Amino acid sequence: MQLDSERRNFDSLGGMLKLIIPIFIELLLQVLVGNIDQMMLSNFNQDSVGAVANANTILNVFMLVFTMISLATTILASQFIGAGRKDKVEEVYSVSVFMNIAFGLLISVMLVALHRPLFSLMRMDARFWDDAGSYMVIVGGFSFLQSLYLTYTAIFRSKRMMNVTMFVSMAMNVVNVIFNYILIYGLWIFPAMGVAGAAIATVLSRVAGVVTLMIIYRRRMPEKIRLRYMRPFPKDMLKRLLAIGLPSAGESFSYQLSQAVLLSVINGFGADSTNAKAYCAIIVQFSYLYCIAVSQAAQICVGYHVGAREYDKADKLTKRLIMTSIVVTAICTTSIYLLHPTILSWFGVSAPVMALCGQVLMIDIVLEMGRSFNSVFIRALQGSGDVRYPIIIGILAMWIISVGLGCFFGIVLGWGLAGVWLGMTLDECSRGIIFAFRWKSGIWKQKTLI
Repeated sequence: MQLDSERRNFDSLGGMLKLIIPIFIELLLQVLVGNIDQMMLSNFNQDSVGAVANANTILNVFMLVFTMISLATTILASQFIGAGRKDKVEEVYSVSVFMNIAFGLLISVMLVALHRPLFSLMRMDARFWDDAGSYMVIVGGFSFLQSLYLTYTAIFRSKRMMNVTMFVSMAMNVVNVIFNYILIYGLWIFPAMGVAGAAIATVLSRVAGVVTLMIIYRRRMPEKIRLRYMRPFPKDMLKRLLAIGLPSAGESFSYQLSQAVLLSVINGFGADSTNAKAYCAIIVQFSYLYCIAVSQAAQICVGYHVGAREYDKADKLTKRLIMTSIVVTAICTTSIYLLHPTILSWFGVSAPVMALCGQVLMIDIVLEMGRSFNSVFIRALQGSGDVRYPIIIGILAMWIISVGLGCFFGIVLGWGLAGVWLGMTLDECSRGIIFAFRWKSGIWKQKTLI
């Protein structure tokens, strides 16, 4: 009876906002604190911004391994809960936690050992290497903390406990800002550490977040994380999680990898283009935060509805969310373009970088509207269980349109950074249209996972 009430709440604006707003606030806090990090580093050393941007591009690719399991956890657990099969939820949670710990430790070792060859592949400017290396060794070496954080976040979201992750995120960001200020500039007994200080602050905030989530889970969740689910090795459950996670994370992995390739192209245009890309990436995040929050909420709600075989409700909900996402995104992107000289002045950017950012942010208005269409449909398809189609289309579009046309416009036609951004815009818009037709076809109704 309680579950039926929860599903009905999905159809009301108030019910959806209870999901969207905590996710939006959590994402907003992450972006705000990330921008504060960049402003602090920019004031310490201008080149540190480009160094951290390059390091994070590599880290984001590897973080998708953790996303693979955590995303599958949310999708599979949501459908089990929607179908009322709570007996399987504990097993899903346990297997997810232990597998992400294993993946996290493996990747931590790899990032420490292989970061310099990765910098070479990225064609990173030599002046960024020392700072990027410090950041990669510290943050990458403790990346297993992020694997645990993402897993517990996925678990709480599958139970629609977004407020928990929101408040924990707030606490983490406070810790991050305090230690950034102390360690970047040097206060009390601590020396000024610059990028290394920012990396240590990131690790400390993640320790605080993971420990807090584990304590809350133990006290508030009826399902326990049990090692007995790993003996004998849970081949069937792991296979099910990977069957969902590999295709679901594949779209994100392809995107991050294509972004790494494009960044290597942008690095070839010079340090001004690299820094302009970094600054634009910082401020455009505000334009798609609502879109990302809506898409994550859509994934959970569609999973509940599909688990309960309520396909019409899933369809109506998805279409309603897409329209609101596009409208809000259009308002945000236009506002950012009009205000970008003032915003960028806070970072103290040079005139050449300011000019490049202006070109990019004008194009970005169309890019973000396409991203809204694309992201919500992808998450809705994944939530329904239609997880393979997005990766096929995603790989083709990203590499043919985003990378292919981005390189053509940027290098061959000589349009530089603006040309690369135009290629990414055509990619987002094309995929949005393709996924809209996929959703309209109704094929996703036949892809239920349970």
